[in-house]
Amino acid sequence: MRLPDVCSRLILVRRDWEPRGRDRGVSVIDGWGVAAIVAAIGLTGLALALYVRRKVRLLSQRIDRARDVAASRATDASYLARVLPPTACLPRPTNWSLGGDTLHWLLSEVERRRPRLVVDLGGGLSTVLLGLRLKELGCGQVVSVDHDAGFAATTQAFVSLNALDGIVEVRVAPLTANTALPGKAVWYDTDKLADLRDVDLLVIDGPPMSAGKRVREAALTFFQERFAADWMAVLDDAHRPGERAILESWRGGRNGFAIDVLPFATPTARIFPAQASEPSP
Repeated sequence: MRLPDVCSRLILVRRDWEPRGRDRGVSVIDGWGVAAIVAAIGLTGLALALYVRRKVRLLSQRIDRARDVAASRATDASYLARVLPPTACLPRPTNWSLGGDTLHWLLSEVERRRPRLVVDLGGGLSTVLLGLRLKELGCGQVVSVDHDAGFAATTQAFVSLNALDGIVEVRVAPLTANTALPGKAVWYDTDKLADLRDVDLLVIDGPPMSAGKRVREAALTFFQERFAADWMAVLDDAHRPGERAILESWRGGRNGFAIDVLPFATPTARIFPAQASEPSP
């Protein structure tokens, strides 16, 4: 065979082999790429399924809680109809109001403890109910504190409608950075509360969480030197992360407040001096 013919055949063999080699390489690469895409889709689907499952569980918990709160309010409406004067005029309960079971227990505590001074932080329905109960018992006063002048005006209107002006005082204390509190905490203007002394019962249902997850922590810092000897404080929304962190801070602080959480529809914590015996339910 002549040399030119040999060279021609070698060139043809090379041309026939190269595409097949390249095709095999491309096929291998394409195979790994498809596997990676399938794996990514599978992982994405798993993550999405876990996310949806978590959201469904949280939604179910919220629905259950809303159902419990609705049932509690229905029960409370029946209870209030029995124990309050028929002429009582009450504000409409809102999502911010104390729950029915909490209010029922709180009014029972007022009857048992006969407080001389009640401070209601974040007042409204609770303020009017506390005033009516103290009027019925013939003892004590309520100071209701709100950061919003509009809310305070609504509370004041119901106080007047129920002839409670001599028992209930409504104050507006805007939220501000207080130099008198650690870290200049944002809380009610303490100048508006400086005269409050010998507080027997402190209801902590404000400021709202929109002002900070732990905005209510300053309450005991401010009032701890203003409590009467046998005081008790009540913290609403004790199930929320911010309130749970506040309770841990109060429980572990140097004062070592005694704390327990009452299993109402919206859990409520009661706080009292560590040296005192646990108050009766």
